[in-house]
Amino acid sequence: MKIKNYIRNGLTALALAGALLTVKPEPSNQPEKYAVLINESDEQEFSVMARRTRENLLKMGFEKNNIYLLNSSGNLENIASKKNVKKMFSSLEKRIDENDLLVVYFLGHGNRITIFQDGRPKELSVVVLKNEYIDENEIYNSLSKIHPKIGIVTTDTCYGRGIAKKIGRGNFIGISSSDENPALFFENQSFMTEFYDAFKKEEADANSNGKISIKEAFDYVQTYIGAMSREITPILISEMDADSVTLE
Repeated sequence: MKIKNYIRNGLTALALAGALLTVKPEPSNQPEKYAVLINESDEQEFSVMARRTRENLLKMGFEKNNIYLLNSSGNLENIASKKNVKKMFSSLEKRIDENDLLVVYFLGHGNRITIFQDGRPKELSVVVLKNEYIDENEIYNSLSKIHPKIGIVTTDTCYGRGIAKKIGRGNFIGISSSDENPALFFENQSFMTEFYDAFKKEEADANSNGKISIKEAFDYVQTYIGAMSREITPILISEMDADSVTLE
């Protein structure tokens, strides 16, 4: 073989090998799971509840790097401020696609405010954040730009009804631990912490199909905590069949 041909053949082989090495893999259709836990309160019970929920999400296959916690102290970027909440949702807007699952959990304190719309008073549910609050319309406007396969927004705050009703449409399910009344808590547990616990409890699987749906977990905890207090009035709002949706 002539030296010139040998060199040409060698370069061709190298080019082919390089091309093979740079071929990009096909995008995966595997769904990813994301969660945002938002806790403004520095009270210990809420920190315990956030930690318990994070541990349960990890057990359900959420990756550690896909679980975000905004809280009352620490790094400025992780403070539960309105700016950081909106920034977090904006970031997820670019990462989440129609195959993915998103869980948002507000815990801490909530309230109701009155605004005037077309000259008429209207009440809005709000979540208290660091020296401010975020209302149901602001939460909805931010989340409506994210398009997961399933979005689940849960609130463990007083007067969370408005948020659940505003969010529970399309691909989003809204769940609140309280309807018209303030939320009730029992020694570092609440409706929503028990809700996230329920996905690992066999007795919550009402139809015994091996998977615990959102509706099954909700009904199970409603019965369990409802026996402790009739003042607890949780609500689940969804246009989807919540009995066919699971976190696992």
